[in-house]
Amino acid sequence: EMRRAVESKLSSLLGAEVTILLKDVEAMNEGQPQKDMLHLPLETKDSIVGTLTVARSIEEFFPPTLLATLTAQTASALEKARLAEESENARRNEEREKFLSALLSSVSHDFKTPLVSVIGALSSLK
Repeated sequence: EMRRAVESKLSSLLGAEVTILLKDVEAMNEGQPQKDMLHLPLETKDSIVGTLTVARSIEEFFPPTLLATLTAQTASALEKARLAEESENARRNEEREKFLSALLSSVSHDFKTPLVSVIGALSSLK
């Protein structure tokens, strides 16, 4: 999962534990934010996709512009991964619909062929 990979990379880069809470899992973020932690919004052009949480002590080693760039790149990567997953799910659903339609058409045809024979035979008997 992209979120775990990003957490791992940023943790090693920043030398501090990084946690990413996505907007989809806000239920995990119960209670008040911890004061010794830095909570950075993961903003894309259109929305906030989550929050990056890291020890506040990194502020003395990393300038705010670098942290802003890291959060912007993280948000972009997570958003792209989400969009790719949605696209893949839509493609799978489309393929499944095509398969079900072909199956229904085939079963319908297989039932119609014997029925035509039976109807023809019954007409002959009349």
